[in-house]
Amino acid sequence: MARLVLAAAVNLLLFVIPAGAMPMAEFDKLSLEDQSNYLVALKEGARQFLLSQGKKDLAAKIVTVFDTPQPGKKFPEGLWQLDKDMDAARQYQQKSGRTVHVEHVLLLTFSKYRIDGISREVMMKVGATYKATQ
Repeated sequence: MARLVLAAAVNLLLFVIPAGAMPMAEFDKLSLEDQSNYLVALKEGARQFLLSQGKKDLAAKIVTVFDTPQPGKKFPEGLWQLDKDMDAARQYQQKSGRTVHVEHVLLLTFSKYRIDGISREVMMKVGATYKATQ
């Protein structure tokens, strides 16, 4: 029984403070170049993970949604959606006082395009390897 309680507490702690996750407040302090590089690293890490799992269609969807502008559009649709989701996360964080992590916002955006199969743990590992240039 004590093991079960300890396991539940550890899982709760990992959910509340994910290792390798970047809080939005920390992300917002980065230069625009580093913000862009971080998001590209997360996106590319997710794509590579999907490829390693044999999910080529979902990996290709990341490229289509986040890298390829639709005809007549300046930016890819996924970037617009991610920007809206980041703004909504900032507002939620400000109102609730809870910490929101960039990786979770990107996973939310992925889910809106039915890009699934990527765990938050995968995103945390990718995020933990990123080093800002400034």
